[in-house]
Amino acid sequence: MTGVDDVTVDGTQQTDILFEVNIPQSNTGFANATPRSALVETLDDDQAGFTITETENSTTVNESGTTDILTVVLDRRPLSDVVLGVSGNNPGEAQSNVDTLTFTPDNWDDAQTVTISGQDDLIADGNAVTVFTISVDDDASNDAFDNVGNQVVAVTTVDNDLAGIALAISGGNTEVSEDETSDTVGVVLTAMPQSPVVLEVFSTDEGEAVVNVDQLTFTPNNWDQARTLTITGVDDEAVDGTETTPVVFSVIDALSDNAYDNVADVSFTVTTLDNDQAGLRVVQTNNSTVVSESGQTDTLGVALSSQPESDVVIDITSSDDDEIELDIERLMFTPQNWDALQFVTLTGQDDDLVDGNQQIDITLEVVDELSNNAFDNLSRLIVAVNEDNDQAGFTISETNNVTAVNESGTSDIFTVVLDRRPLTDVVLSVVSGDTGEATVSTDQLTFTTQNWDQPQQIQVTGVDDVTVDGTQQTAITIAVVDESSNDAFDGLADQIVTALTADNDAASFEVAQTDGTTVVSESGTTDTFTVVLGRQPLTDVVIEVTPNDATETGVDKTRLTFTAANWDQAQTVTVTGQDDAVLDGSQLTPITLEVVDDDSDAAFRNLAPRSIQVVTTDDDAPGFTIRETDGETIVTEGGNSDAFTIVLNLQPSSNVVIDIESENADEASVNQFRVAFTPNNWNEPRTIFVSTRNDEVVDGDQTTEISFSVVDNLSDNNFDQLADQSIQVTSIDNDPAAIVITLTGDDTRVSEDGTSDQFEVSLAAEPLGPVVIELEASGATEASIDKSSLIFAPNTWDQPQVVTVTGVDDPTLDGLEDSLIVVAVDIENSHSAFHQAQSLGVVVLTEDNDEAGFTIVETNGSTVVDEIGSSDVVFVALNAQPLTSVVLEVEGDDDDEATANVSTLTFTNQNWNQAQAITITGQNDALFDGAQQTEFTIGVVPGQSNNSFANVLDQSFDVTTTDDEARGFTVFTDDGVTVVDESGATDTFSVVLSQQPMGTVVLSIEVNDETELSVDREQLTFTPNTFNTPQTVTITGQDDFLLDGNQTTPISVEVDDEESTANVDFPTQELSVVNEDNDLSIIVDLNGSENTSLSVTNDLLNVAINGNASPDHDPVAFEFVRSITVIGGQDANTIDFSGVGPLNSNPAITIGVSGGA
Repeated sequence: MTGVDDVTVDGTQQTDILFEVNIPQSNTGFANATPRSALVETLDDDQAGFTITETENSTTVNESGTTDILTVVLDRRPLSDVVLGVSGNNPGEAQSNVDTLTFTPDNWDDAQTVTISGQDDLIADGNAVTVFTISVDDDASNDAFDNVGNQVVAVTTVDNDLAGIALAISGGNTEVSEDETSDTVGVVLTAMPQSPVVLEVFSTDEGEAVVNVDQLTFTPNNWDQARTLTITGVDDEAVDGTETTPVVFSVIDALSDNAYDNVADVSFTVTTLDNDQAGLRVVQTNNSTVVSESGQTDTLGVALSSQPESDVVIDITSSDDDEIELDIERLMFTPQNWDALQFVTLTGQDDDLVDGNQQIDITLEVVDELSNNAFDNLSRLIVAVNEDNDQAGFTISETNNVTAVNESGTSDIFTVVLDRRPLTDVVLSVVSGDTGEATVSTDQLTFTTQNWDQPQQIQVTGVDDVTVDGTQQTAITIAVVDESSNDAFDGLADQIVTALTADNDAASFEVAQTDGTTVVSESGTTDTFTVVLGRQPLTDVVIEVTPNDATETGVDKTRLTFTAANWDQAQTVTVTGQDDAVLDGSQLTPITLEVVDDDSDAAFRNLAPRSIQVVTTDDDAPGFTIRETDGETIVTEGGNSDAFTIVLNLQPSSNVVIDIESENADEASVNQFRVAFTPNNWNEPRTIFVSTRNDEVVDGDQTTEISFSVVDNLSDNNFDQLADQSIQVTSIDNDPAAIVITLTGDDTRVSEDGTSDQFEVSLAAEPLGPVVIELEASGATEASIDKSSLIFAPNTWDQPQVVTVTGVDDPTLDGLEDSLIVVAVDIENSHSAFHQAQSLGVVVLTEDNDEAGFTIVETNGSTVVDEIGSSDVVFVALNAQPLTSVVLEVEGDDDDEATANVSTLTFTNQNWNQAQAITITGQNDALFDGAQQTEFTIGVVPGQSNNSFANVLDQSFDVTTTDDEARGFTVFTDDGVTVVDESGATDTFSVVLSQQPMGTVVLSIEVNDETELSVDREQLTFTPNTFNTPQTVTITGQDDFLLDGNQTTPISVEVDDEESTANVDFPTQELSVVNEDNDLSIIVDLNGSENTSLSVTNDLLNVAINGNASPDHDPVAFEFVRSITVIGGQDANTIDFSGVGPLNSNPAITIGVSGGA
């Protein structure tokens, strides 16, 4: 079977594969074989998931509102809808146009678009990232997609709010003076911060100018509210001229929003005027000097700004004496009166021209040759104004104080004249503000010095249009043409004449029907009419289109909008007939057209509604419909019923009654014989249930007709002529023509020992005639039956007949064998209803009395070999004859100890009872491991052996391999002897193992007399890797200060069982070590008077007795040749041997000698 690939995420699918005997092409013995099925699982290789694609692999928007696009598509087709949720974690920065995306099995591979829009927050927060999560909505999605992981897209919103500092400088500059005057500057942030922003404010030269604050704090609430900084000049009492000083605003990073940390410092320049500079001080009345042609005067006060060292002479002149005269032309200041104001009177001079206010220069200039040098080249210019008393102007006069015309072309007149004589020509332009409403007769008037006082006429004429605009006002502007006119008239304000143009257009709209009528049908046919305005509107006109009965007619447009551009273009409305499923004949329906006042030009608001009449022709015919479940009606005896529905096709005007009748109620009966429909429930389907009677007779499937007819005298006359209808009902016979077999237990089981079992045979339903059943045993070598046929009559069909089955013995080891007893209808001698009855089989299980197995025989009851290579033999034979070969596998668990000469034994059905030999041979391993047990296992090889032996258990036997290695270790010295002495001389011996151990071997070193000897190591450790490396032990002689002669002391070497991991029982070994005595001695003979001398140097002297001692023996006297120090506790010169002990013990007393010989 081969899996078929699809693109659907449908999980593991199960498919039933049905195996059924093809009877025409198969042996008749298999004709009644029961169909079998196999369940095939097809593993799905389609992984649920979805893919997100970003434009150019990233998604970026801007706070200005730009957008970017994501596309989303499923990776595989779902079985049902998959809903993906779209959500962003920061809607203040970016938002998506959809919250969900729905994919269906039809559109799963159509990429859907998500549009991301940047959101403006007015905050200087830098570029922000919004994480959009696309996730499966588990509750609304196909289950196969529930575990699909969420995916995220990082959307960058580019900030358009630039952090910065803005300054508002009045007049474009900031100026103070040393007189401590002040100026102000406004300060504001350019974008809202997210936290406070603190600005440090400082003047770079506080000797010239100072600021009133040193810090300004802006918050997210007041960032856009200008803060005023006051700058004040500082008087330095120095004639240093004009100085400029930068004032700096700097963000204090530690106290401010991080977005402002990198904002560059902002500064402006303050100009400080020096008040200590040599100069002229001029005081004007009200800071200006004004006179007039009527003779008005004004004065100038003049003084020096600083004290001169000598006289200063100033000349005063007027640039035009014809306009202004001065009463004095020279002033003198001395070091005494330099700061005292001296006054000059100016007088205006009259003329008869409109020359406007004249500006006259009054010059104050130091006379260098007569003045202090510090004031040389000083001058001062004062502009004095001589006000003209001749006022320029012009006057407009309208007829009856109004200018009115009509769109029919009528005219009106107004006049224009100058108020004063100009010096040169004055040209006035005349312009109509809307030549579509009113025109003027000339576009220009020229006045000269001669005709300036003669009025000139302008004729205004109305202009016709097609717009319903009511009376319109047109501004006619009369203005001085500066470049062509006397300058005195240049500043004159324009004057306006408002011309009123009366409208002659009336608002209206027209409706035109195609061919003068509008006719549609309930079948959905259409007709059209058009609508157009009669005159152009000023603004839109909206006309609402409303059918009075939407069940009869429908329109494709419910509103028509006309603009000033398309007002004269007819708009078409399509009318469609509506099907109402009612027998109502042709219907007349008005459609109303009405101006929507609130949405339309005011001129059209009061128009009366218009209407047209639409005829809708009826297309409905009477009838009723029967709908069967799945297109057919099938019932089953003693089982399922079925149902169908009946409903009218159209609404009747009165009741409709329908009779329902079955031609054979035994096979198909209905639960209602009549149904009635009213005009209210005509379209509600009525459900009729059909059932059949269980007759327990094998009569096959039956077909029954059910008819439907209108009861004329009880029904709407429109339904009287309807033809009868009918449906066919199939009644499925539930009485099977089948054989019934009943077993006495769960199965039919006999044995080769001759045991029996039984089963019963009967029919499933009553036949109409005799039925003969044939019995045939297909495996007579395994089981036999006591009957070959059974006869059933209509009165005995349900009386079971017993068949006895007996096991048949055979000599073969064939295990549990199954054979088939075929139970089938004898077609030639049986009723035809049972000819198609399925043949049945009874499977008989015959238990084998021959048991599979094999026997192992060891020589003398055990198997023993040794490491020298000796062998032993084991014999194997089968317990019963197999049908086919049996292969036994022979395997030992330690080939280093023992091996077999064969790995398999093969037995056939001829040699199964002939014992086969296995030779076991010992293997030498060169290890101290003692006698070892090797387990040999013999087992059936399943794939190569008769199935009857497949479950035979493995058997094993143990082989003992005796060890051939000597047990122990070697202790050796370099020269065969080991000698030390009491002076501390050393000697060595070495130890090595004889053979490799199985684990660690620890040897303990023990000295029998530690007053004579000591060793440098108390333990030696050997491993399987270091067993053959000798280890050395150093022995050192010990001084005992006894005159004991040379001493032989044994050293024992033995295994430390607790510390060793190897299981060894090496014998203890000993090494004899001689410790040579180094102690000097004097033997005192108590029985004689012999003098004894000995030379001792820095050592100990042993004094021993030799002879009979008694408790009252005289002390022995010593004479020392040189002065010495006695270390011992005895008197320096005598030793008392009284009561020392037995004579044969040679007791000694030690005297220490040092410092000499």
